Amino acid sequence: MKNLTDLCDALRAAERVRIIGSARRSAFLPSWDGAVLSLSSLSGVIAHDVDDQVVEVWAGTSVEELREEIGRHGQCLPLASGLPLVVSQQYGTVGGLLAMNLPHALWAQCGGPRDWTLGMTVVRADGTSAKCGSKAVKSVAGYDAHKLFVGSRGSLGAIATVTLRTLPSRALPRHQVETLSSEEPSYVARTLRTEFESARANAGRLVAADPASCTLWSLDEPILPAESWMLGPRGAIVRPGQPAKLEDSARAVFDPTHKIAPGWQQ
Repeated sequence: MKNLTDLCDALRAAERVRIIGSARRSAFLPSWDGAVLSLSSLSGVIAHDVDDQVVEVWAGTSVEELREEIGRHGQCLPLASGLPLVVSQQYGTVGGLLAMNLPHALWAQCGGPRDWTLGMTVVRADGTSAKCGSKAVKSVAGYDAHKLFVGSRGSLGAIATVTLRTLPSRALPRHQVETLSSEEPSYVARTLRTEFESARANAGRLVAADPASCTLWSLDEPILPAESWMLGPRGAIVRPGQPAKLEDSARAVFDPTHKIAPGWQQ
């Protein structure tokens, strides 16, 4: 694929497909042995407004490439480097970073991808493209439909382009993550602040712990309090509230024929 038209045509022609970027986090998705549609060829910076600290990129752009480009202008994404799990190369593509929406080392200080995303171009399962959001940090232009795609794990459609707010490199805060292993974690969990220490004690083999955001990365499935969120192997999710109805409603709008392989399982 070389452009948005190619992506629309590919989705329109597909029968049943999983949308991927670099597939760096495929272990956190349900098993799938069918057709895949890779967006990694849709790569590159489209526009960078240095003064306004806003950048627009193709979703297949690697996070490392984007960081190098905006770093030339003294800007960055609020992601810590030099840590297992959270180094930029392990994030893969920009689209994958947003679609997976996994906890990272500076979440407590800088928020998650949903907080930095100002807009998107998305393609529905029927091949229809749409722009949502705005280049402005504060805008009343329509609904924030792009927020639904952050954390959707590829289940609603394809993210084609992304508009992100950047941060001055000198303003990047220090992380508080304690790294205990260099292995890839199998589970990511987040708890209430009052329950973090007890959850940590029951997390088995820990890879990393972040008291600031109350996040645990582990090799073993942690024993968690009731009001905790967890993502594990093959896309299994445990979370309070179980917003399955909201997810089903979103899929009914964006992918009513269930053409796109699910990115989560309850």
